[in-house]
Amino acid sequence: NYTNIADKFDKPADKLRVIFARRLFDYRGTRVFTNAIKRILDEGYDINVTVAGSGPDENWMHEQLDSYISVSFIKYQSHESLDIHKDKHIAVVPTIGSEGTSLSLLEAMSAQCAVVCTNVGGMTNIVLDGHNGLIVNSGSVDQLYEAIKRLLDDEALRIKLSNNAYQSVIDSFSYEKWAEQWKKLLTEIIC
Repeated sequence: NYTNIADKFDKPADKLRVIFARRLFDYRGTRVFTNAIKRILDEGYDINVTVAGSGPDENWMHEQLDSYISVSFIKYQSHESLDIHKDKHIAVVPTIGSEGTSLSLLEAMSAQCAVVCTNVGGMTNIVLDGHNGLIVNSGSVDQLYEAIKRLLDDEALRIKLSNNAYQSVIDSFSYEKWAEQWKKLLTEIIC
C-alpha cells in the first residue's frame, strides 16, 4: 500500500483530538478502543474523540459512547481519509484480527497524527515502537488505554512521534515512492 502525503500544517491548539477511523467491526478493534477511551473520558480528560466509519459494531459503539458529549460519530468515503485526520492529534488503529499493510495507519501517519497500533500483521513493518508510533498487544484494553493516555500527557512524545510518522510515509510509503519502485521492478523484468 501507499498513501498520498498531506501538506505539513499546524494542529489545532484548543484541545487534543483522538480519532478511530476504521470499518466498525470487532476485529478492527472497536470494542478494545471503546473500552479504553471510556476509561480515559471517565478520568476527566478534556479531549474530542471522533469515531469515523460504519459497520456492525456501530450501534454498540453508540450505546457505549453517546452519553459523552465530547464523542462524535461521522461517516466518510475512503478518499476523504486524509481530510478527516488533518485536525486530529492521535489516531488509534487497534486491529485484533488480520491486517496487511494498513492503509488506515498510513493515512493517519501522513496526516501527522501520533499513532497507536497493535502488533498485528504489517503494522509492525511500518511502526517502530517509540520512534514513529506506539505498538501495543492486540486485544489489550489496558495497554491501549496506557498508550493513549501517555500520548495525551506527553506533548513532546506526541510531537516527536507525529513528525517521525510523517517522515516515515514520505520516505517509504508515498505514492511517488511506490510508483518508482514498481517502475524499477517492471523495467528489470522486461529488460
